[in-house]
Amino acid sequence: MPSPFTKSLVKELLEASQGQENSIKYLKSDLTRKSLVQEGELFQVIMIGGSHLESALVKFEKGEFLMLNFKETEIEKLTTNQIFFDYIENFLEPEIKIVALNFAYPIAPFTRDGRFDGKLVAKPKGHTFKGLYQKNVGEELEKYFLEKGREINFTICNDTTAIGLSSFDWTDFRPEDSITGVVGTGFNFGLFENKKTFVNLELGNFNKFEQTKTGKIIDDHSNNKGFQLLEKEVGGGYLYQHFNYLVKESGSGLEIKNTKELSILLATGKFADKEHALQVYKCSAEFVAGTIFGLYEFKKIQNKFENFKMLVLIEGSLYWKGYQFKEMVNQKLLELGMDLNNLKIDQTRKIGLKGAARLVLAG
Repeated sequence: MPSPFTKSLVKELLEASQGQENSIKYLKSDLTRKSLVQEGELFQVIMIGGSHLESALVKFEKGEFLMLNFKETEIEKLTTNQIFFDYIENFLEPEIKIVALNFAYPIAPFTRDGRFDGKLVAKPKGHTFKGLYQKNVGEELEKYFLEKGREINFTICNDTTAIGLSSFDWTDFRPEDSITGVVGTGFNFGLFENKKTFVNLELGNFNKFEQTKTGKIIDDHSNNKGFQLLEKEVGGGYLYQHFNYLVKESGSGLEIKNTKELSILLATGKFADKEHALQVYKCSAEFVAGTIFGLYEFKKIQNKFENFKMLVLIEGSLYWKGYQFKEMVNQKLLELGMDLNNLKIDQTRKIGLKGAARLVLAG
């Protein structure tokens, strides 16, 4: 049976899809595009978001993407546009003229000179982007590098859109029967209206639910109070803070620095601390399950289905590497009444890079 959370989410999704303003963005991207590279031409793909950056040289040959020179690093908070520019510059390969950027932050998408771009419309995960907020990310990057004597064309999409583009590799599912999500440091989902129209929902900002006690504290102490309320309950960038507040209240004295430590605690920690860690994980998993179930119910209404099989492509270390996290999500889905035979939850290696790479191809 749908939970109050799921019912509220479906209602808000229906309203947003009909053009009503609410906490869900419903940002549509027309994925019609022209080719930006020739067969065998090298270009670069960069994925940046949350706490991680990945980069690879790529070329498209005989229907396949070949990835070369893969690099990755952890990133600090992107508090200014210059910090962001510096990261891109440090990983930019010489002689490259085309860069496909998977920019895992809220952007309002549009097409500029035949390439995808996006205006930064929010400041999630502690990244305030001073100097870049409400500006066109690709255009600002091109101006920056042109001043340094390099003419580079950037084509940009959100992380959920990149995962959506990668869904074309799953030929057993129509795009309309798929959703894509990020369940890692941050939290978001998107979906296809049709093969050419992808919708970034910015679900981390959904707020029609009852916050947890610790979630309210985290929001009160955040630099974006009142925003990204669901992400603050679910995302790995916040879960360890929930744990720290719980153990402080209990008098344990233990304090952890990140959500990876939370997963380690669940596997090896003392019983009392494990109980707090489990409480945090179960709460997050319940919200993730409610979101997936809500999106399934929305799709049923949107496409006039009774039942159908839905592809759920997820990227994010919390979902895939968190201690028994995906098992908790499945259990919560069953409790909601979801037939797991109607879901295929999957991923692929370097999904965020491979999806963004499709931005340079005609489609």
